[in-house]
Amino acid sequence: MRNPADQAFIKHLQGLGIDVIAPQPAYLEEPRGRYAGIAGGIARPPQTVEQVSQILSAAHERRIGVVPMAGARALLAGSSSPRGRSRSCSRWRR
Repeated sequence: MRNPADQAFIKHLQGLGIDVIAPQPAYLEEPRGRYAGIAGGIARPPQTVEQVSQILSAAHERRIGVVPMAGARALLAGSSSPRGRSRSCSRWRR
């Protein structure tokens, strides 16, 4: 069973210098309106590969689910998380 992303986890990420914002509908709802997820917070795209590693390591240690989000087309409803935490990849570069 996965754990929710609580305030302690969010504060831990913020302490690592990772920008975490409050959940917003654009990150939680599938564009067709068929599915909606929940999240304790949205980790804004990290600036370095090390930050990605820190996010995933911290989530793994605490058994918190992570849903990467890139194009948000959600044609297969893969961008909405029924529970856990969503990640925006909007600032990632090749």
